[in-house]
Amino acid sequence: MPWTVQYDPENTLVVVNGSGEIRDGDASAQTAEAIYFLNQNQSNGVLVDFSDALSEVSLPRLYRLPDYFSELGAPWNVRIAVLLPRTAYRLETYHARNSFCL
Repeated sequence: MPWTVQYDPENTLVVVNGSGEIRDGDASAQTAEAIYFLNQNQSNGVLVDFSDALSEVSLPRLYRLPDYFSELGAPWNVRIAVLLPRTAYRLETYHARNSFCL
């Protein structure tokens, strides 16, 4: 698996680390796991580190992630920071509507 999701109690946030190719199924699974950790730990912060990742997530899937986030019961006040890939490969996928990516 080219990614992990875990809770960082010291910083009270959920950390998603990705490397290699990240596909549609990965994006859905990462979102579900992140929401689980947010709710379990009553956190509202997410750090997505895709600095070593290559996004193969389709734009329709990416655009749907905010709705999926809500459907899964994410807290309404979540703040998400995304570290973009070091390479410019498909960089446009990280500039989705709502500036949301997970």
